[in-house]
Amino acid sequence: MTADGRPEAATRGPLRRNPAGEAIAEYIRTLIFEGALRPGDRIDRERVAAEVGTSQIPVREALLRLESEGAIEILPHRGAFVSPLDEETVREHWELVGLISGLAAAKVAQRGDPALLEELSSALIRLRRTDDLDSFDTEAAGFMRLIHVNGGTVELRRILRNLVRQVPGNFFATIPGSVEQARAGYGRILRAVKSGDGEAAAAAVLVYMRRQGDLVVAHLRQRGVIVAPETARHG
Repeated sequence: MTADGRPEAATRGPLRRNPAGEAIAEYIRTLIFEGALRPGDRIDRERVAAEVGTSQIPVREALLRLESEGAIEILPHRGAFVSPLDEETVREHWELVGLISGLAAAKVAQRGDPALLEELSSALIRLRRTDDLDSFDTEAAGFMRLIHVNGGTVELRRILRNLVRQVPGNFFATIPGSVEQARAGYGRILRAVKSGDGEAAAAAVLVYMRRQGDLVVAHLRQRGVIVAPETARHG
């Protein structure tokens, strides 16, 4: 911990040798999400390069990626700064994920493909049986991937890939309560899909994503990452 109680970023150590821009971007996302870098903080490119064991060129690439995502703001002649993040923005993110994933779930429900329903059932069984968080993350992603691939268009999947970056790393290892929420939520989603009711399936996905969003908000608030709405709008 630093003197002001923040997580000590430097203790993370270097990434793999010569990390690419995306790996560094994920590293910086993690620092922001954990509160080591807070809204308004300036990101020191030299320090990041030293921490991850690389030159400043891939760090610059990472910062450009993060700027395009809205996570940071690059100001001419001043540097890169962490963008403000408020509760409404976080909840809106999960609302969008829920609405878009719900479209795919509705189509899966309406089609009622027995083979796919069996795959989803097997995925849920594996999800409920594992306590290993890496395995859990894999199984959870696999469950939703079945829904997205079989019920969504290429465009829908592209949009979702850009939306799921809010929480870096293993979501279930990071967010307290998310494992229990997933076990219950995926069960409700599967029951709705099996019923053949597209509206019920879409609603089940939306409710699940909203509840996970609630957990993310609570985590970010505890870390001091979320700022007041007026600061986020005018910061």
